[in-house]
Amino acid sequence: MKESMAAIQNAVIDMKDEEITKLVQRCLDEGSTPIEIIEQGLSKGLDVVGERFDAGDYYLADLIMAGEIVTEAMNLLKTRMSPADIGKKGKIILATVQGDVHDIGKKIVGMILSASGYEIIDLGVDVPSEKVVETIKSKDMRDCVKRLK
Repeated sequence: MKESMAAIQNAVIDMKDEEITKLVQRCLDEGSTPIEIIEQGLSKGLDVVGERFDAGDYYLADLIMAGEIVTEAMNLLKTRMSPADIGKKGKIILATVQGDVHDIGKKIVGMILSASGYEIIDLGVDVPSEKVVETIKSKDMRDCVKRLK
């Protein structure tokens, strides 16, 4: 593995948000594709963060910070990717149910799924069930629903 790719993994694991953009740019300059950076750097770093969280070595705040670092890197990488490169695995609707204004878990799940190639449709917090159903029935989601049947 390239030293630069290992540095990206470590930046995610060690939560070095001030370095991630520079490291991603260095990998791009060295010829790595955005997909390689996502799969070999960012995702593998997130895997370690998840393992450490499961083991009790990392806390929720660490998980959130790692997700924000990956989101920052993804914002840079998305500008370098064509829709064909992204190869979306599917669409996922996320929402926090009506009456609940907490969205930390939703944000974490959204960041991880987005980094894994899913298109996220985030409806926000305190969302009535009717809005979720309306979104599922929308034109953008019809193909996804048909594939499930």
